Amino acid sequence: MIIGLKKDKLLWMAGEITLARRRIREAVHLMQHDEDREFFASCYRFEKSQFKNFERFYLFESPEFIDSIRHGDHDAIAEALLFLEADPYCFRSGYMKKKLCHALKQAPLEKEERFRIRALILKAVCVQRPVSFADFASLASSVYTPGFHLRAVNLKIIPFKYIFLRKKLLLQKLEKEYALRKNQKNSPEKTTADASISSLSSHVEKPRPLLHRLAAFLFSFEGENIFERLKKNE
Repeated sequence: MIIGLKKDKLLWMAGEITLARRRIREAVHLMQHDEDREFFASCYRFEKSQFKNFERFYLFESPEFIDSIRHGDHDAIAEALLFLEADPYCFRSGYMKKKLCHALKQAPLEKEERFRIRALILKAVCVQRPVSFADFASLASSVYTPGFHLRAVNLKIIPFKYIFLRKKLLLQKLEKEYALRKNQKNSPEKTTADASISSLSSHVEKPRPLLHRLAAFLFSFEGENIFERLKKNE
Protein backbone atom coordinates (compact mmCIF):
# COMPACT_ATOMS: atom_id res chain seq x y z
CA MET A 1 0.00 0.00 0.00
CA ILE A 2 1.20 3.52 -0.80
CA ILE A 3 -0.87 5.74 1.50
CA GLY A 4 -2.44 3.07 3.70
CA LEU A 5 -5.61 4.85 4.85
CA LYS A 6 -8.77 2.81 5.38
CA LYS A 7 -12.36 3.96 4.76
CA ASP A 8 -13.21 4.76 8.39
CA LYS A 9 -9.97 6.72 8.81
CA LEU A 10 -10.63 8.68 5.61
CA LEU A 11 -14.12 9.66 6.73
CA TRP A 12 -12.92 10.60 10.21
CA MET A 13 -10.13 12.76 8.79
CA ALA A 14 -12.58 14.47 6.41
CA GLY A 15 -14.80 15.38 9.37
CA GLU A 16 -11.84 16.71 11.37
CA ILE A 17 -10.61 18.72 8.38
CA THR A 18 -14.04 20.32 8.01
CA LEU A 19 -14.11 21.18 11.72
CA ALA A 20 -10.59 22.64 11.68
CA ARG A 21 -11.35 24.72 8.59
CA ARG A 22 -14.47 26.17 10.25
CA ARG A 23 -12.57 27.07 13.41
CA ILE A 24 -9.79 28.70 11.39
CA ARG A 25 -12.35 30.88 9.59
CA GLU A 26 -14.03 31.77 12.89
CA ALA A 27 -10.70 32.71 14.46
CA VAL A 28 -9.81 34.94 11.49
CA HIS A 29 -13.20 36.67 11.75
CA LEU A 30 -12.84 37.25 15.51
CA MET A 31 -9.28 38.55 15.14
CA GLN A 32 -10.68 41.28 12.90
CA HIS A 33 -13.66 42.23 15.05
CA ASP A 34 -12.90 41.38 18.69
CA GLU A 35 -10.78 43.41 21.11
CA ASP A 36 -8.96 40.33 22.46
CA ARG A 37 -7.17 39.76 19.18
CA GLU A 38 -4.15 37.98 20.65
CA PHE A 39 -6.32 35.22 22.12
CA PHE A 40 -7.99 34.52 18.81
CA ALA A 41 -4.65 34.76 17.03
CA SER A 42 -3.41 31.95 19.28
CA CYS A 43 -6.58 29.98 18.43
CA TYR A 44 -5.83 30.53 14.77
CA ARG A 45 -2.26 29.26 15.13
CA PHE A 46 -3.44 26.20 17.05
CA GLU A 47 -6.06 25.27 14.45
CA LYS A 48 -3.53 25.75 11.64
CA SER A 49 -1.19 23.33 13.40
CA GLN A 50 -4.06 20.86 13.80
CA PHE A 51 -4.87 21.14 10.13
CA LYS A 52 -1.30 20.15 9.24
CA ASN A 53 -1.89 16.83 11.00
CA PHE A 54 -4.04 15.79 8.06
CA GLU A 55 -1.42 16.24 5.34
CA ARG A 56 -1.48 12.50 4.73
CA PHE A 57 -5.08 12.84 3.56
CA TYR A 58 -3.92 15.04 0.69
CA LEU A 59 -1.37 12.55 -0.60
CA PHE A 60 -4.20 11.28 -2.82
CA GLU A 61 -3.70 14.29 -5.09
CA SER A 62 0.10 14.29 -5.03
CA PRO A 63 1.79 14.11 -8.46
CA GLU A 64 3.62 10.92 -7.46
CA PHE A 65 0.40 9.13 -6.51
CA ILE A 66 -1.45 10.29 -9.64
CA ASP A 67 1.45 9.11 -11.84
CA SER A 68 1.41 5.72 -10.10
CA ILE A 69 -2.24 5.30 -11.11
CA ARG A 70 -1.62 6.29 -14.71
CA HIS A 71 1.25 3.83 -15.01
CA GLY A 72 -0.88 0.92 -13.78
CA ASP A 73 0.27 0.55 -10.18
CA HIS A 74 -2.63 -1.59 -8.93
CA ASP A 75 -1.92 -0.80 -5.27
CA ALA A 76 -2.36 2.89 -6.09
CA ILE A 77 -5.48 2.14 -8.17
CA ALA A 78 -6.96 0.16 -5.27
CA GLU A 79 -6.38 3.07 -2.88
CA ALA A 80 -7.82 5.56 -5.35
CA LEU A 81 -10.96 3.43 -5.69
CA LEU A 82 -11.19 3.14 -1.91
CA PHE A 83 -11.04 6.94 -1.63
CA LEU A 84 -13.79 7.37 -4.22
CA GLU A 85 -15.94 4.66 -2.63
CA ALA A 86 -15.58 6.23 0.82
CA ASP A 87 -16.57 9.56 -0.78
CA PRO A 88 -15.07 11.88 1.88
CA TYR A 89 -16.51 15.40 1.75
CA CYS A 90 -14.28 18.21 2.95
CA PHE A 91 -11.91 20.96 1.82
CA ARG A 92 -10.42 20.06 -1.61
CA SER A 93 -12.09 16.65 -1.72
CA GLY A 94 -13.85 17.59 -4.97
CA TYR A 95 -10.55 18.51 -6.64
CA MET A 96 -9.02 15.26 -5.42
CA LYS A 97 -11.86 13.17 -6.86
CA LYS A 98 -11.50 15.00 -10.18
CA LYS A 99 -7.77 14.20 -10.37
CA LEU A 100 -8.32 10.57 -9.41
CA CYS A 101 -11.06 10.11 -12.02
CA HIS A 102 -8.87 11.57 -14.76
CA ALA A 103 -5.96 9.33 -13.72
CA LEU A 104 -8.16 6.22 -13.64
CA LYS A 105 -9.43 7.00 -17.12
CA GLN A 106 -5.85 6.79 -18.40
CA ALA A 107 -4.87 3.73 -16.37
CA PRO A 108 -4.71 0.12 -17.62
CA LEU A 109 -7.50 -1.41 -15.52
CA GLU A 110 -8.21 -5.00 -14.56
CA LYS A 111 -11.68 -6.59 -14.68
CA GLU A 112 -12.40 -6.16 -10.95
CA GLU A 113 -11.28 -2.53 -11.06
CA ARG A 114 -13.64 -1.82 -13.97
CA PHE A 115 -16.49 -3.43 -12.05
CA ARG A 116 -15.82 -1.21 -9.02
CA ILE A 117 -15.74 1.90 -11.22
CA ARG A 118 -19.13 1.06 -12.74
CA ALA A 119 -20.59 0.69 -9.26
CA LEU A 120 -19.00 4.02 -8.26
CA ILE A 121 -20.55 5.83 -11.21
CA LEU A 122 -24.05 4.51 -10.50
CA LYS A 123 -23.68 5.40 -6.81
CA ALA A 124 -22.53 8.93 -7.65
CA VAL A 125 -25.71 9.53 -9.67
CA CYS A 126 -27.84 9.17 -6.52
CA VAL A 127 -25.78 11.12 -3.96
CA GLN A 128 -28.08 13.68 -2.33
CA ARG A 129 -25.57 16.54 -2.17
CA PRO A 130 -23.55 18.52 -4.72
CA VAL A 131 -21.19 16.27 -6.67
CA SER A 132 -18.90 17.06 -9.61
CA PHE A 133 -20.53 14.23 -11.52
CA ALA A 134 -18.98 15.13 -14.87
CA ASP A 135 -15.72 13.65 -13.58
CA PHE A 136 -17.41 10.32 -12.83
CA ALA A 137 -19.37 10.36 -16.09
CA SER A 138 -16.13 10.84 -18.02
CA LEU A 139 -15.08 7.38 -16.83
CA ALA A 140 -18.18 5.72 -18.30
CA SER A 141 -16.82 5.21 -21.82
CA SER A 142 -13.66 3.53 -20.54
CA VAL A 143 -15.64 0.90 -18.59
CA TYR A 144 -18.54 0.50 -21.02
CA THR A 145 -20.45 -2.78 -21.29
CA PRO A 146 -24.02 -3.39 -22.52
CA GLY A 147 -24.94 -4.62 -19.03
CA PHE A 148 -23.65 -1.40 -17.46
CA HIS A 149 -25.62 0.59 -20.03
CA LEU A 150 -28.84 -1.25 -19.18
CA ARG A 151 -28.26 -0.80 -15.45
CA ALA A 152 -27.92 2.95 -16.03
CA VAL A 153 -31.11 3.02 -18.11
CA ASN A 154 -33.06 1.18 -15.40
CA LEU A 155 -31.51 3.05 -12.47
CA LYS A 156 -34.28 4.20 -10.13
CA ILE A 157 -33.76 7.76 -8.92
CA ILE A 158 -35.61 10.09 -6.60
CA PRO A 159 -37.23 13.04 -8.41
CA PHE A 160 -34.66 15.74 -7.66
CA LYS A 161 -33.46 17.87 -10.53
CA TYR A 162 -29.72 17.48 -10.02
CA ILE A 163 -30.01 13.69 -9.69
CA PHE A 164 -32.09 13.56 -12.87
CA LEU A 165 -29.47 15.65 -14.68
CA ARG A 166 -26.69 13.31 -13.55
CA LYS A 167 -28.53 10.30 -14.93
CA LYS A 168 -29.18 12.19 -18.15
CA LEU A 169 -25.48 13.05 -18.52
CA LEU A 170 -24.46 9.45 -17.84
CA LEU A 171 -26.88 8.15 -20.47
CA GLN A 172 -25.55 10.66 -22.98
CA LYS A 173 -22.00 9.40 -22.39
CA LEU A 174 -23.10 5.78 -22.69
CA GLU A 175 -25.22 6.46 -25.79
CA LYS A 176 -22.21 8.05 -27.46
CA GLU A 177 -20.02 5.07 -26.64
CA TYR A 178 -22.76 2.67 -27.73
CA ALA A 179 -23.09 4.47 -31.06
CA LEU A 180 -19.35 4.14 -31.66
CA ARG A 181 -19.44 0.41 -30.93
CA LYS A 182 -22.63 -0.14 -32.88
CA ASN A 183 -20.99 1.22 -36.03
CA GLN A 184 -18.19 -1.30 -35.75
CA LYS A 185 -18.82 -4.30 -37.99
CA ASN A 186 -19.36 -7.59 -36.18
CA SER A 187 -19.28 -5.85 -32.81
CA PRO A 188 -20.22 -8.41 -30.10
CA GLU A 189 -22.12 -5.72 -28.20
CA LYS A 190 -24.32 -4.72 -31.14
CA THR A 191 -26.92 -7.50 -31.14
CA THR A 192 -27.10 -7.70 -27.34
CA ALA A 193 -27.70 -4.01 -26.82
CA ASP A 194 -29.79 -3.03 -29.85
CA ALA A 195 -33.22 -4.15 -28.65
CA SER A 196 -32.99 -2.68 -25.15
CA ILE A 197 -31.00 0.51 -25.68
CA SER A 198 -32.05 1.98 -29.04
CA SER A 199 -34.92 3.98 -27.47
CA LEU A 200 -33.36 5.22 -24.25
CA SER A 201 -35.38 8.42 -24.17
CA SER A 202 -38.56 6.48 -23.46
CA HIS A 203 -37.08 5.19 -20.21
CA VAL A 204 -36.38 8.60 -18.70
CA GLU A 205 -39.09 10.86 -17.32
CA LYS A 206 -38.49 14.44 -16.34
CA PRO A 207 -39.09 15.03 -12.62
CA ARG A 208 -42.10 17.21 -11.89
CA PRO A 209 -41.90 19.96 -9.28
CA LEU A 210 -43.09 18.86 -5.82
CA LEU A 211 -46.14 21.13 -5.85
CA HIS A 212 -47.24 19.70 -9.21
CA ARG A 213 -47.00 16.16 -7.87
CA LEU A 214 -48.90 17.09 -4.71
CA ALA A 215 -51.63 18.80 -6.72
CA ALA A 216 -51.95 15.78 -8.98
CA PHE A 217 -52.42 13.55 -5.95
CA LEU A 218 -54.97 15.77 -4.21
CA PHE A 219 -57.14 16.65 -7.18
CA SER A 220 -56.91 13.59 -9.38
CA PHE A 221 -57.28 10.34 -7.49
CA GLU A 222 -58.21 7.71 -10.09
CA GLY A 223 -60.04 10.39 -12.03
CA GLU A 224 -62.03 11.51 -9.01
CA ASN A 225 -61.54 14.48 -6.70
CA ILE A 226 -60.06 13.03 -3.53
CA PHE A 227 -62.13 15.32 -1.32
CA GLU A 228 -65.34 13.99 -2.89
CA ARG A 229 -64.11 10.44 -2.36
CA LEU A 230 -63.40 11.13 1.31
CA LYS A 231 -66.93 12.48 1.77
CA LYS A 232 -68.40 9.25 0.36
CA ASN A 233 -66.47 7.20 2.88
CA GLU A 234 -67.61 9.20 5.91
